[in-house]
Amino acid sequence: MRKHVLPVLLAGSLLTGCAGMPETEPLPDESSAKKAVAIADLTPGEDYYGFMNADELMHMTLREDQNSTGTLSAIGEHTEDCVKELIREIAAGSGYAKGTNRQLIHDLYHLAADTNAGKLDTDAADTAFFDGWLDKINKTESMEQLYALWGEMAAEFGFNGVPVPLSVGTDLYHAKQTILCVGVYPRTQGLKDLCEEPFAPMDERGDLQGKLTLSGVSRDDARRRATQIVLAELEFAAVVDFEALEDGTPDLTFHRQQKNALQKELKNITPEQIMQMNGLSINMPDSISVAMPEQLRVLDSFLDDAHVPMWKDYTICTLIEQFSDMLPKKYRGDKPNAAVKDEDFAVRIVNQYLAVEVGEEYAAKYCTEKMVADVTKISEEIIETYKELIAENDWMSDTGKQALRQKLSSMALFIGADSPREPDPKNAEQIGDSLLSTCCAVNRITREDEAEKLGKPTDRNGFRSMTPQTVNACYVPDINAFNVTAAIMQAPLYDPAASFESNLGGIGTIIGHEISHGFDADGMNYDAEGNFRPDWIPQEDRDAFGELTKKVEDYYSKFTVLDSHHVNGQKTVCENLADISGLQCVLEIAGTRDRQKTVLEHYAKVWEELIIDTAAKSQVDTDVHSPASVRINAVVACFDPFYEIYGVKESDALYVAPEERLRRW
Repeated sequence: MRKHVLPVLLAGSLLTGCAGMPETEPLPDESSAKKAVAIADLTPGEDYYGFMNADELMHMTLREDQNSTGTLSAIGEHTEDCVKELIREIAAGSGYAKGTNRQLIHDLYHLAADTNAGKLDTDAADTAFFDGWLDKINKTESMEQLYALWGEMAAEFGFNGVPVPLSVGTDLYHAKQTILCVGVYPRTQGLKDLCEEPFAPMDERGDLQGKLTLSGVSRDDARRRATQIVLAELEFAAVVDFEALEDGTPDLTFHRQQKNALQKELKNITPEQIMQMNGLSINMPDSISVAMPEQLRVLDSFLDDAHVPMWKDYTICTLIEQFSDMLPKKYRGDKPNAAVKDEDFAVRIVNQYLAVEVGEEYAAKYCTEKMVADVTKISEEIIETYKELIAENDWMSDTGKQALRQKLSSMALFIGADSPREPDPKNAEQIGDSLLSTCCAVNRITREDEAEKLGKPTDRNGFRSMTPQTVNACYVPDINAFNVTAAIMQAPLYDPAASFESNLGGIGTIIGHEISHGFDADGMNYDAEGNFRPDWIPQEDRDAFGELTKKVEDYYSKFTVLDSHHVNGQKTVCENLADISGLQCVLEIAGTRDRQKTVLEHYAKVWEELIIDTAAKSQVDTDVHSPASVRINAVVACFDPFYEIYGVKESDALYVAPEERLRRW
C-alpha cells in the first residue's frame, strides 16, 4: 500500500531551505498543493533545490513504512532488491564447488529457509544447546567461574555479551600497528535512551523480564531481577560520554594504559581475567587502549561475588537475544513469532552471516571495469584539483599547504570492491546440520580471525571499511584512504553513459565531500600516514581554519526547514564544510559555465528527498548533516557561477554578497 504525503507537509518540505522565505499555508487537497507549487513560480535564486526538484517531488509517494524517500533511498532500495535477487539466483542453482561463495550462500539459504518452514528436525538439538548453557550459567557461584564461562562461550560461539569486551584495533598514535582495545559495556549504544527517554527504563525492564521468563523464571521474580540489571545499566550509562562515542572522537575514546597501571585502578578484576572472559589464552600486552576508563571502573565495582546473580541473569538475557532468530520452541514463549516468509528469512540470515561472500558476488555481477576506471579518474582529478586549490588559498601558511598536499599525495583510493579471495574447501564446514550450529561456527571463525590480528601490522585495506553492497563512500583517517563502494556507483549519481561533468555533479561531489573530511576539524588531526598527531599542522593554520568554521556555523544557522526550525550550524559544520569543499572542487574541474551548469543541475539531484514534517524536525535536532534542501541551497549560493548562470539578483532569497560568499579554500 502506498500513501500520499499530506499536502502541507509536501509543500513545507519542498519549499523551505532559506531563512526569510515566505511561509507556506496549509492546503486543502493534493491538487491544490500542486497548484500552489506552480503559483510559487520557483526560480533558482529563490529556491534552487525546489526549482530543480519540484516536479519529481510532487509525483513522489511514500509507503506506509517510510518517513522519507529520495535519490539515495531509491538507490538503496534498488541495491537491496539486486542483492535479494542475487542470493535467490544462487540459491536456485546447484553443483557449486566446496568452499566457494556460492556454495556457502546456497547452503545457508536453504538451511535458513527450511528452518523457518519447520522442515528440519533440529528442535531437540537446539533445545539441548540452550538447556546446556543455561544449566552452566545457573550453576556458577562466583565471578571467577563466570569469567571462565564467558570465555568458554566466547570461544565456542562468539558470545557477544562479555561485559568487558576486547578487540584488536589500530594504535591511534602509530597507525601501522595494532593494539588490544578494551571496549565499552556491550549494551552501551542503547543505554543513552535509559537516561533520556522517560519510559525507556520500564521498556528495558519489560524486555529483560520477558527473556528471564523464557528461561524458566517466574514472572514476578523475573521482574525483580530485571530491575536489578536496569539499575546497574543506569550507573554504567551515567559515566558515558555519548557524544564522543557517537561522533567517534578518537582522542576521547582511546586511552593508552600500561597493564600494571590498569591493574592498580581496578579493585575486583585483573587484566588476566579480562583476557579470560574474552576466551583469550595469551597474556595481555603491556600496552593497551581503554575506550572509557570511567565506565570500566564502574563496571569493575559490579564485578564482585555479591553481583553474581545479576550477571547470571544478564548472561541468560544476552544469550537469548543473540540467537533470537533461531530459538527452539521451549524458548520462544507462548506468543508466536511474527510470520516471516521463508525466502525473506533466508535472505536476511545470509546477509547477516555471509556479508563478505555476498559482497564479492555482488561486485562480480554489478561492478564493471569501466565503472572503476571512470570513478577512479574522477577521484584522481579531484585530488589533483584539491592540491591546486590548497596551493592557491590565501589563509594557510606554506608549511600547512605542504602538509595537506603531501597528505593528498599519500591518500589511497579504494574504488568498487576488493579482489575476491581464493575459495577454501574448509569453509564448507561452517554449514552444519542446524541453523543454530552454523551461526555458532561462523561466529567462532570470525572471532578467531579477529584474534589473529593482534601483534600484526594494521590491515590497511580500505575495502574492509564497507562491503561492496553498502551504498556509501567514506574517508578512513587512520589509513588515509578513501573508499567508494560498488553500490553507490549508480544513476543518477554515476551513469557510465552520462557526460563527465554530469558524473562530476553526482558522484564527483560525493567524492569531493568525503576526501574533504581528511581536512576537516577531525581529519586535520591525522597526518599523511594516519597517525593522530594534531601538531602536524601549524597552530596558525588551525586558528585560521577555526575562523572559517565559525563563519560556516553562522551562515548555516540562518537556514530553516518548515519555516521555523533552524539548522544547527555548530552540529552540522563538518558536513557543511565538506559539501562546500566538494562542490568548489568539481566546479573548478568543470571550468566553463556550460559545464558548471551541468554540474549544478546534477548536484541538485544528489540530495533530492521527500520527507514528512515530523521526520524533518527530528533530522534538524539529531543529524550532523543539514536537511536536503539546505545541502543544495546553502552550498550553491556560495559560488559565483551560480549567480552568473542563473542571473541571481540581490533581491533573491538565496543571494549572498560576493564578499560574504564562503569558500573552503
